[in-house]
Amino acid sequence: RVPRTTIFTNSKIGMLAFSADDKLIATEGEKNIPIWDVSTGQQRCSLDHAAWTAEFVANSNRIITSGDTSVKTWDLKTCNQISEFKGDEG
Repeated sequence: RVPRTTIFTNSKIGMLAFSADDKLIATEGEKNIPIWDVSTGQQRCSLDHAAWTAEFVANSNRIITSGDTSVKTWDLKTCNQISEFKGDEG
């Protein structure tokens, strides 16, 4: 069964990712990645990364985000950045 919830956001949603347990949703913000709690529809935290994609790590409390020049790993318990990998800017 797919959980149902309503999420209120002030920006368009260009990217959407569900956690493996369907408890969390990541959406694309203008300069961040909001993480939403599916059961409440409330924003749990916001990851400071203007990213185009996000992927929850299965069986883990981590998420990976990627933007134009970097890939970041985040701890979902604390919403803190764990690591960052930077690519070429040119």
